Amino acid sequence: RGLVVAILIYSTSGIIATIFKTPDLQWAYQILIVVPLIKAFTHMNYKQVQRDYNYKKEMWVETIPQIVTLLLIYPVFLLDSSPVLGLWLVVLQSISMVLISHLLAESKYNINFNTQLIKEVLIFGGPLVLSGLLMFFSIQGDRFLIGYYYSAYEFGVFSAIALLVLNASNALAKFSTSLMLPPLAKSEGGDFNRVFNYFTASIIAIALVSGFFLLFLGEWVIALLYGENYIISGLTGAFSLLFVARIMRFPVTVAAIS
Repeated sequence: RGLVVAILIYSTSGIIATIFKTPDLQWAYQILIVVPLIKAFTHMNYKQVQRDYNYKKEMWVETIPQIVTLLLIYPVFLLDSSPVLGLWLVVLQSISMVLISHLLAESKYNINFNTQLIKEVLIFGGPLVLSGLLMFFSIQGDRFLIGYYYSAYEFGVFSAIALLVLNASNALAKFSTSLMLPPLAKSEGGDFNRVFNYFTASIIAIALVSGFFLLFLGEWVIALLYGENYIISGLTGAFSLLFVARIMRFPVTVAAIS
């Protein structure tokens, strides 16, 4: 998967650079192919132990690399503000994630070529590839359109707010999936309905509270994080509705996976 993603990024780097009106930065997209290649060697033991409700390993694997790169951003850019260093910090984050996953693993890491297993994975995951592509274009398609038809400033404002909303919803999605998938998978009949109803009620409460927060305080948060130049009247309200809509589908999605 890492190799396929890297090939796709490299082969489409010129198209992406043209869409965003940055043909001179095609090399930046090509550098990023090393990220999926590096992450392909992640030890997945931290996911396996979640069957026993052990989420400590995932916490360390996910948070430590981000903390390390966050602490390095400011001193690195004081030395050199080149965007190349920012790209290599992303690469460093991937390397840190892989290393920590191996350090915390309880089982041995092996790389094997199993034709039968690959066949089963392709048969099972084939439909998910189409679903993943559709999901990618539904989430990222608006950025391609805005990057192509609007100015760099307008695209920057849109991307900053979208990044804030999408990261928050993705973090909540990962947390809720890790927390609720095991009990949903293990429960049946009435127990399943009870767990699902509890999950749904919790998500609705979170959606209402966070939606109102973004609606009334979203512009203040954006100004605090990015500056007042990134505030466009009405855009924050639209993204608050998007955030609520995204997280309201979590219970059904997790239940379907279980």
